[in-house]
Amino acid sequence: MIEIKKLTKYFSLPNSSKLGIFEGLDISISSWQFVAVMWQSGQGKTTLLNILAGIDRDFIWEVHVLWKHLWAMSESEITTFRGKNISYVFQEYNLIDSLTVEENIELVLDINKIKRRYKTDEILTKVGLLSKKKSFPSELSGWEKQRVALARSFIGETSIILADEPTWSLDSKNAIWVMELLRQLWKDTSCTIIMITHSDEVASYAELHYKLIDKKLITQ
Repeated sequence: MIEIKKLTKYFSLPNSSKLGIFEGLDISISSWQFVAVMWQSGQGKTTLLNILAGIDRDFIWEVHVLWKHLWAMSESEITTFRGKNISYVFQEYNLIDSLTVEENIELVLDINKIKRRYKTDEILTKVGLLSKKKSFPSELSGWEKQRVALARSFIGETSIILADEPTWSLDSKNAIWVMELLRQLWKDTSCTIIMITHSDEVASYAELHYKLIDKKLITQ
């Protein structure tokens, strides 16, 4: 499903030197796994997800997603591939303020031309937000916005979910609620989930754990 071999990523600094974010990363993720990668803020966690999504292509060595070599694809091919196969749970929700909850969720179907996994009312019921479907993001709490983000990620028939700190702004009670919901959606859909988190408690909901140590991923 996902295979990374000796992945290295540098950022160029103003003084022409380079900053190594990670070096020689190896990771293998099978279909239908729920994987947590333990990663502290500022160490390139979002960069790794962007590489897996084909958004960031400035890296060294090999990344295969769904048996596709990302380097071998053109920009247009990788955009189409991402839209049809990968959903993203963003750290800051990325909801469009001028659209209702219902419209925010359905937008990904229209943009990416993907089939539905759920009817809109059905996924809203699963995340406990059916009564809010005509509400705007400004009328929602933080944990309600995150539930909208989960609904948006699971409504279409994508097979990979990338989750960037899905509980980062939530208190402990709502973080548990969101993680239980995420785990249940994973069980219901058999998607592959790769979640970045700095929390041991959040990581415990996954079945496979990696931790970044000295710029390398170690299985926990």
